[in-house]
Amino acid sequence: MFFNEFNIKDIKASIDTIEHKTIFHPDYQIADSLYSQQVISTLDIYYINERIGYYRMFFHTNGECFDDSLVTEWTGWYITLKLEALTELQKEIKTELVKNRVEEDKIEKIYDLISKQISKIKDQIHK
Repeated sequence: MFFNEFNIKDIKASIDTIEHKTIFHPDYQIADSLYSQQVISTLDIYYINERIGYYRMFFHTNGECFDDSLVTEWTGWYITLKLEALTELQKEIKTELVKNRVEEDKIEKIYDLISKQISKIKDQIHK
């Protein structure tokens, strides 16, 4: 939906940063405690040379991983949600319109209008 002809071989990852942080949290005021020191590794994710997000792992200084996160950077969640909704509507619309005895030519016009909107949204996503 997001990449037209998606090819898993076009996904590349590279380590962007490895950083050491000291965090002063009210519950753990000792600077050298396990909870105030952390190492963060960030792995950038690219699709066809465009950064689409990153994966981050959080470690205590003893090497124990205590959290991770995957962050995507698509250009607009509203646009992608709209695309998903229209795609689902398009799948259901013909059946519903036939059930309600709508004329075939009107069904095709509605279906074509939705198809045009889907194409416009895909163009926005792929700019």
